[in-house]
Amino acid sequence: MRIGMKNRLFALILLGSLAVSCAGCGKTETEAGPETVELLEPVGVSAIYETAALRNMYSITTYPASVSPYVEEYSFESGQRFMDYATYPGEHVARGGGLIDTDTQSIDQQIEDLEKSIADMEESYAEYMSEADETLYDLNDDDAQYSQVLKNFEEQKPEETVETTQEDGTVTQEPNPEYESWLRDYNYWDGIYHRNLQSLLEQKENMRQRTELYEMDHEYNLSRLEYLKKQRSQSKLLSGMAGEVMALQFFNSGDYIAEDVPVMAVGDLDRKLIRSEFVSASAIRAAKDVYALIDGVRFEVEYEPMDADEYARIQKRDGTVYTTFYFKDQVPDIPVGTYCTIVVVSGKREQVLSVSTSAIHSEGLSYYVYVEKDGESVYTPVKTGFRDDAYVEIVSGLSEGDRVRTDSVEQAGDETVVLGRGTISYGFSSTGYLYYPDTISVTNPVKYGTCYITEYELTLYQQVKKGEVLARIRVVADDVAYARLTRNLQRQRERLEDLKKDGEEKNEKAIEDMLETIADLEKQIKDMEDDAAVTEILSPIDGVVLSPEPYEEEELIRSDALVCILADQTRSYVVVEDENHQLNYGDVLDVTYSAFGTDKTVQGTVLTLNQRSLSGPLREASSSVLISVPAQAIPEMAFNAMFTGGFWNRRSFNVSGKVRSVSNVVLVPKEAVSLKSGGTYVDIVQPDGSVVSQSFVAGGSDNRYYWVVEGLSEGMEICLR
Repeated sequence: MRIGMKNRLFALILLGSLAVSCAGCGKTETEAGPETVELLEPVGVSAIYETAALRNMYSITTYPASVSPYVEEYSFESGQRFMDYATYPGEHVARGGGLIDTDTQSIDQQIEDLEKSIADMEESYAEYMSEADETLYDLNDDDAQYSQVLKNFEEQKPEETVETTQEDGTVTQEPNPEYESWLRDYNYWDGIYHRNLQSLLEQKENMRQRTELYEMDHEYNLSRLEYLKKQRSQSKLLSGMAGEVMALQFFNSGDYIAEDVPVMAVGDLDRKLIRSEFVSASAIRAAKDVYALIDGVRFEVEYEPMDADEYARIQKRDGTVYTTFYFKDQVPDIPVGTYCTIVVVSGKREQVLSVSTSAIHSEGLSYYVYVEKDGESVYTPVKTGFRDDAYVEIVSGLSEGDRVRTDSVEQAGDETVVLGRGTISYGFSSTGYLYYPDTISVTNPVKYGTCYITEYELTLYQQVKKGEVLARIRVVADDVAYARLTRNLQRQRERLEDLKKDGEEKNEKAIEDMLETIADLEKQIKDMEDDAAVTEILSPIDGVVLSPEPYEEEELIRSDALVCILADQTRSYVVVEDENHQLNYGDVLDVTYSAFGTDKTVQGTVLTLNQRSLSGPLREASSSVLISVPAQAIPEMAFNAMFTGGFWNRRSFNVSGKVRSVSNVVLVPKEAVSLKSGGTYVDIVQPDGSVVSQSFVAGGSDNRYYWVVEGLSEGMEICLR
């Protein structure tokens, strides 16, 4: 027996006095020894031995994942005010179909005002140019005539002087009377010509300036109109593809929606991929094998790499990064939302000789064990290889069946079980409440006069019918304003008659404007008369009362003030909080509610994608999961929630069921499993009756079973502990 070498003092934990054989599932009691022994010669003490055996060894990491559709998220390019959802979760939207409608009243008014302003500008400019062209034509015509007159004068110009013979015979030059008469006439027409020319030049300049100003203002207004129309077009969020609405942010009417923030997600159920917890590119590069396991069936997948910049960007935006895998082969007929596992195999060895890690000792870069020979522990150098959480592969130095000294050996139990396949799932239980996304705001319709509430008894979740009275009111008309409008209308009618008498053709434009003014006054007076007669505010739909305002009798209510929000109860969902993101799209759950003292249960289907398929803003919203329930159950659920106490009882729905189900997998009873350094191990009964402890890769567990990713197969016999 060799006990030399420089450092040969070993601290050994001696936990028993009997050598244990792994030749069956029998029980053997051991007797504890001292915790540590400074062993110079490992003789004279009771040692614990294990048998070097062939076993499978694994270094495998699993990542929870789910089958996801191809998803596109949509946001507004500019800030908007939410008005209504155009499409709801669980509903199909066509390419280019609407997702969200926003409040466009303000921008619509701006567009209408600007279009009228542009039309007025164009009309005014056209009228000006028509008149200006006529004036310019006349001035040009006069200019031509005056130019010809002057030309004629110049052709008939007489001599300025004439020769005159004096009495003394002297010849002198005297002014020509004909010239003086010609000059007077010429200067007259020349003045007319130049005055006309000045008017002509001024007209051209005025037309030029007016045109430049018009074109500048017109171009600006057209660009402004184009901008407003673009904003208007962006006020309706549209889907870029056909698919199902699978996630949304929750908004109420009037809520502000910031630009570039995802608010809705649409998924294509025919384009399937896998989204998992983050798997690094380095782990994939080092892996010997990567695949997806879905209900016990292996699927080949392709990893979508992500560079460091993209990782940093997504992590900064979303906080958590997830990984995408694609099916290599034809996409299987697997429902979206199906739970699956990504398996990354770093290494594995099948049927290799190995011993427990506690049996291996190191000396520098060398390894050795103590082998039992003739009742003694013999120092034996070994060459090691692959390691898992509890065992080390022996490449050389030992043979199968060699007994090596170790710290301890777990004894297998007497009972055995044969492994079979089954289904494992996880229980989910939460409370839920009804959510009504399809709402309408009912406001005071009275615009003219002072309005008072005379009767108002709405309660939360009260069901109302279309045409039912929501509130009774009293309107005090503004008699002064009414009289002023009536007098103004009479005066405008009198002026219209005067214009017609003066000549309808001559005053065509003025008459047209006057008729518009009269029509506006008549409408305003009619609206005042109608408002004064209003005594009731009626429900526009069959629905459920949300957010009733706390009005009291004879309380003043302003125009357009909110009376209540009504929800269309035929479109409703049960909402549950799923902060741990256990639920997947398509999960079927039981929704239990109390109906007049009797518990009733209906089945609901999850309509919201799991967080792994969404970006940060929608991922946060997806913690509130929408569940569809049968439409016929909603009225009873809504009524009883209101009837039994209102707001707090709206959370009285119990939502429960089995989620993250995995079927057709090998199940291992927990009482057969031991945990070693985080790994899962079982004692496998070999064909010859011997027992070998071996690791397996567990995908998860419930209260009774682990389910197997790799390492164990159906029909194996294992020992219970």
